[in-house]
Amino acid sequence: MSAEYVSVQPPAALRGRVLRLLGHREHASAGTGWSTRHLQSRFRDQVGLTPGTARRVLHFGRAAGLVGRGGAPLAAIAATCGYADQAHLTREFRALAGLPPAAFRAEVFASVQDLPPGPDQDRAS
Repeated sequence: MSAEYVSVQPPAALRGRVLRLLGHREHASAGTGWSTRHLQSRFRDQVGLTPGTARRVLHFGRAAGLVGRGGAPLAAIAATCGYADQAHLTREFRALAGLPPAAFRAEVFASVQDLPPGPDQDRAS
């Protein structure tokens, strides 16, 4: 019985490779010898999402992290994360998070402010 070893990479290192493959399903299927439809079916069986939905969720995850950090303009985040424009980013936030990016950012900051101080922080501040 032969064991198959899989190289495990952190999500950040893997994200770019996965997005490139998901964006070019025809190239990915050519490397496997499977049809595009068969690759999509196998992907869905293994991951639980279609390749297009997985790509959408990965884009959103990256955008949510950047929006949650604050500071950067939403248009810049949209461009960095591969959205067509800020309106596209906002539509995806409403669809996947249930609220627009500005409200998401406000919730993230509010929840961080509600955390108790860390061991190295002065409780009076």
